[in-house]
Amino acid sequence: MRKIFKMLILISTTTITCQEAENLDSLENKYVELALTHNYSLKNASLKIKSAHKDVQLAKNTWGEQVVAQYNVNEANLNPSATTGTNAANSFYPRYLLGIRWSLSTFLHTPLTVNKAKIEEKIIQNDMEQEKQNMIYEVKRRFRIYVAKKENLSLRKQLTDEAKSQLNVITKKYNNKEVLFDEYLRISNTYLTLKESLNISESEMYVSKYDLEELLGVAIDNIK
Repeated sequence: MRKIFKMLILISTTTITCQEAENLDSLENKYVELALTHNYSLKNASLKIKSAHKDVQLAKNTWGEQVVAQYNVNEANLNPSATTGTNAANSFYPRYLLGIRWSLSTFLHTPLTVNKAKIEEKIIQNDMEQEKQNMIYEVKRRFRIYVAKKENLSLRKQLTDEAKSQLNVITKKYNNKEVLFDEYLRISNTYLTLKESLNISESEMYVSKYDLEELLGVAIDNIK
């Protein structure tokens, strides 16, 4: 019967541990999504990609700069009836002019400009992908540190509360002269040491929390 009871406890503990691990993984993925959505550095990287794409379009449009259109204003345009007699020659003057100027440098420079703009756009895209990967890694790293610090704080608090209870008991016994001062001093020092450790643990937990929130762009307490 005792073996069965121990086996049931082991199975129950293993199940709880697996569930906790799954919950942590789910929460970790949620934090990663928040960081990728709200982080300003990634938003700026996305804007840089759009700007680089515009540069490519501008580079492609340099071909159109060589096309020149012109409209001539003359007497025949202003007064179509004045195309007879001595002014008949005005009707032969062209009203519209369309010219194309392509030099050798145009054929050499424009394709190079377009290719350069495309390369710069690709570089920015690669930089953003690398930044995303770095962000994912850093969020996961800080999240695990935060979880560890939070659990450590909970354990420290539990130990400190137990030491506080022991101190209350030993204080009453000491006041009633049931224990010696050395025993009272030992329990008191143990409590003070744990209390100091608790304060440090709490500070470390909050620092890790703020470090994680820096990447998330939102406060953890506001995440549901």
